[in-house]
Amino acid sequence: MPQMSPLLWLFLYVLFSMIYLVCMINLYYNFLYFPIEKKVMIKESFIIWKW
Repeated sequence: MPQMSPLLWLFLYVLFSMIYLVCMINLYYNFLYFPIEKKVMIKESFIIWKW
């Protein structure tokens, strides 16, 4: 495996942290502010997607 520079590691780390953060915030706000029906819909679509 080729040696990766620390700068590249840092860049990847920051990139994934940002993606993770955005996903978490999105989920958080969705479950806070969505009506119950939409929550159920999301849950059902998630189950379907997992299948």
